Amino acid sequence: MKPWFYDFGFCDLGIENENGNLVVKLIGNQPASVELKLTYKDGAEHTVNYNIGVWKNGKKELFIETDSNKELISAELLNSRIADLDEDNNKVEFH
Repeated sequence: MKPWFYDFGFCDLGIENENGNLVVKLIGNQPASVELKLTYKDGAEHTVNYNIGVWKNGKKELFIETDSNKELISAELLNSRIADLDEDNNKVEFH
């Protein structure tokens, strides 16, 4: 059996607000590491990184834990190391 990371395909990650839950989605069929900037109402910013292994075993969603003591106003996929096919779905704002 061929390991999952040798398949050909394209990189595309997206981020969504699903009922107040922050979810990074693997839309393309080529996995990529995740670099995510979280911005809170008090102006604090926090960057979190996940390696490519978060997508093993066919996983398509990554639920992100945020600081529950602060109000999240936006989240943005930075992904400076990959060529993301659709960058329009790389930022979400919370109102």
